[in-house]
Amino acid sequence: MKIKLSELRKLIREAVLTEETIEVYDNDTGEIIDTLTRADADKYAALRGKAIVSGEIFLDGDEFQDLWDEIDQEKRAQRNVRLDINKLLAKLDDWAQTAAREYMADNPDVDMSGVAHDLADAAEFSFERDEWNELLAHFEFNEDAMRSYIMDSMV
Repeated sequence: MKIKLSELRKLIREAVLTEETIEVYDNDTGEIIDTLTRADADKYAALRGKAIVSGEIFLDGDEFQDLWDEIDQEKRAQRNVRLDINKLLAKLDDWAQTAAREYMADNPDVDMSGVAHDLADAAEFSFERDEWNELLAHFEFNEDAMRSYIMDSMV
């Protein structure tokens, strides 16, 4: 059985897209954004008031670029919130206290000072790479200072 490319695209689109999903097309270049939902049409200024026809919105090049700029700005804002050093330090403190508490629950007769160093080294694996790098930058990339901070948070 042979199927036309246009039919295949239609089948894929129908399988992937839901009632909530929309596709935004750039009339000038044909570029498509297919990661947005109907709720995003109200959220982004570039899409407000635009007609959604069969789950599609068509924009001119400048409007499309404005939409990309809005999406990029939102992602940067979310990243900045996620990488806020005060939140990361609080998360690190919480990790250290939880790790120490759980270790002591499993090993009640062990002196924590003997294992705190090794336990502190495991903290890295509970953070995303960019979060860990932000924490390291806070400690001026001094891993010993950061390890000491983690160990102090365990007590």
